[in-house]
Amino acid sequence: KTDGLVPYADMLNHKIPRETAWCYNDESQGFRITTVRPIGMGEEVFDSYGRKCNHRFFVNYGFALDDNHEDNEAVLTITMDDAEAVTPGSRKRHILEALFMSSVPEREFQVPANFEEKTQRMFGFCRVCSMTENQLLMLADERGAADALEGTGPVDIANEIKALEMIKKAARTALGEFSTGIESDEKLLKGEQYTDINERNCIVMRLGEKKVLQWFVEMSARAQEMLQLSFYSFRSKCMQSMYEDRAFDVYSQTVLEALLRTERFP
Repeated sequence: KTDGLVPYADMLNHKIPRETAWCYNDESQGFRITTVRPIGMGEEVFDSYGRKCNHRFFVNYGFALDDNHEDNEAVLTITMDDAEAVTPGSRKRHILEALFMSSVPEREFQVPANFEEKTQRMFGFCRVCSMTENQLLMLADERGAADALEGTGPVDIANEIKALEMIKKAARTALGEFSTGIESDEKLLKGEQYTDINERNCIVMRLGEKKVLQWFVEMSARAQEMLQLSFYSFRSKCMQSMYEDRAFDVYSQTVLEALLRTERFP
C-alpha cells in the first residue's frame, strides 16, 4: 500500500456522507474516482476525508465544520483527589503505584461526547482510581498491565458515582481554562465578529471542544442523580427522556441500568 498526492483528486472538498469512491486501477494504471450517487452537470463533486474532530480537520486541511458534534473531541486531565491515595506511604497509593507501574496516576484522555471506546477507557481508569483497597487487591490478582486496567467495567454504584465525580471535575477544570464561554463563541459566530476565515475556524474548533466538555459535566451530574433512584424510578425516568440524548442513552442502558438492577432491584 502506497501513499501519494493525486492531482485534482486532492482538490475535492469534504462532505459526509461520501459521494465518491476511489482506488488505483491496475488496468488503466491510474487513480480512479467513481461517484456513488448521480451527480448533475455543473454540480460540485465532493469526497469524504473521514470522520474526524475539528482540530484534526483544521490542522491537516485548514477548515473546521460547524456541525461536527458527534466527532469533536476534547482533552480531559483526570487527577486523583482521594486523600488516602495521594498520601505518601499509604496502602492505597502503594497498590495503585504497583498496578499502574508509576506514581499516583494522572492521565489525559482525548474523548468525544459519547460512550464509545475512548470514553470507556477513561471511565475504566476512573473506576480503578475510585476503588477501595480490597477492590484494588482483587483487581491486582486478576490483571497487571496498565492498559488493561483502563478497560475496567462498572464495579458498583458507589464506585461509579466517584468515577463520575472525577470526570465532572476534570471537564469543569478544562472549561475554566478557556477565556470565553460557549455563549460568547456562539455570539461571535452569529455576528460574524472575526477578521478572517482562519479566526472563524479557530472559534468553531474551540466551541466544539467546549461543547464536548459541557456534555461530560451534564452527563456526569445526570448520571449521579439517576444512581440515587430506585430501579423502577430509574426505568420510568429513562422512558420519559429516551432519545433526547442518544449518547447518554447508551451509557444509561449499558452501565446505569446494570448497576441499579444488581443493587436496587426489589
